[in-house]
Amino acid sequence: MYVSSDNAYTLLIDVDTTQSSNDKLITKFTLDSYESVIDQQNKTITFPIPERQIVNGRVVGTITELEAGSDTIIFFVGGAEYPLRQGAQAGFSNGDKVYVSSNYTYTLLIDMDTTQSSNDKLITRFTLDSYESVIDQQNKTITFTVPENQIVNGRIVGIITELEAGSDTIIFLVGGAEYPLRQGAQAGFSNGDKVYVSCDYAYTLLIV
Repeated sequence: MYVSSDNAYTLLIDVDTTQSSNDKLITKFTLDSYESVIDQQNKTITFPIPERQIVNGRVVGTITELEAGSDTIIFFVGGAEYPLRQGAQAGFSNGDKVYVSSNYTYTLLIDMDTTQSSNDKLITRFTLDSYESVIDQQNKTITFTVPENQIVNGRIVGIITELEAGSDTIIFLVGGAEYPLRQGAQAGFSNGDKVYVSCDYAYTLLIV
């Protein structure tokens, strides 16, 4: 820019990278019932997810809460890119990114929750017919010692005569099918099938 062709002015662009306001920050992000921990300094969003909810290193759920500045547009990138909004389904892997209005980039992290903070969701007794299992809480295995003639095509079937766990637990057996387990019901399983307790702990069923 020249003025009277005598004085020359230089035009400068000052790129503002400071976070002078929080109007473009993600302040809340909840997937299903799992509320994330957001680290604004390191730009990470960490979800504590039970082990059974993670399939092939990926979690999928419904965005139940998503709060940010009203003028922000949030995109999720993990092989694909699309806008995120509350009520929509989202799936991501550890290390995927969320971009906020092209200003800030958050890294999504999955913190696999395998802790046993209390015993109210542990299976403490499991008996099929007259065969009482041995439960290993550390390795999360339930082992049944069953006579060979009771095993048909690698599978045992019987009546659950005892099943004890925390009163607030819901127990599912997975082995090709998934259904609730309860005392007095019939159950059949193969070696290596899983029992899930309130989506928190997974036990492996073993037959010896």
